[in-house]
Amino acid sequence: MTIFRRHPTLFAKIISVVVACALWLYVINEQNPPIETTFNITVEQHNLGPKLIVTGMPEKIKLKVRAPRTVLSKISASDLKAYVELKGREEGKYSLPIQASIPQVLEILDMQPNTANLQLDKAAQRVLPVDINFVGNIASNVTVGKTIVSPNEVVVSGGGSKVSSVAKIIAYLDLNDQDKDFNKDLKLVALDSKNIIVEDVIIQPDKVSVSAKLLQKLAKGTFPVKINTIGLLPEGITIAGISTEPERVSLTATPDLLAKINEVEIEAIDLSKITKSTTLKVRLLPIIDAVASHSEVEVKISINKK
Repeated sequence: MTIFRRHPTLFAKIISVVVACALWLYVINEQNPPIETTFNITVEQHNLGPKLIVTGMPEKIKLKVRAPRTVLSKISASDLKAYVELKGREEGKYSLPIQASIPQVLEILDMQPNTANLQLDKAAQRVLPVDINFVGNIASNVTVGKTIVSPNEVVVSGGGSKVSSVAKIIAYLDLNDQDKDFNKDLKLVALDSKNIIVEDVIIQPDKVSVSAKLLQKLAKGTFPVKINTIGLLPEGITIAGISTEPERVSLTATPDLLAKINEVEIEAIDLSKITKSTTLKVRLLPIIDAVASHSEVEVKISINKK
């Protein structure tokens, strides 16, 4: 005698449970069907060794998942994690899998990219001067005079190979239609020796303040160099000759300013220190709102001894 003969209602009860489960699954799938969606997730780095820098790491991945609609409605990108495991890795280039950490109720359908081609490098930094590149066409009646950059040096840091490839730090100054003095904050970029932007380095600060003075209606004039002296020659010494090279210096300034200039002065030479014929490099005294062709001249002094 079978169990169903002893319990004639048992078979009906089992059939009822099976049908009920089937109906429940049908209703659930109809009312709460599985759906798909894609999240953009930031890729983290785990267990990076000390004094190492990662370059080439993807910033984000696209993670396609599937789950019932009610489940996905409660999931956000912050609930999902993507990372590359770097434990025990030293300097070098690697192709490593990107791993995902997600709630168990989700099914991963696709991940793009799923591999990180990266480089581990020792951390390094350098201090480099800031150069200004003028771009655009300035107004026809002006030219750029004095330009001040603050700060004029910045710190470049990152992986050693990347930092060493930086040849210069550039700020691009757009002069289009500028016709008066101005001050601008400019973003900095790192360039290599071929003027290609170097990625994956940090510039601190990443901006500089640039103030430029524009000289209007500019003209050029050439003026003799005036020699200034202080002190007295030592006893028994006289000057046989004194001259400058060059003898004349070119100035760029407004016509009104050039009309007021007769000569260009240099810093005073202390005659009390002259004991023999000599050649000195002496700086020009600055002239406000004028740009000189030279910053210094050579002064040749010939002496006679009694």
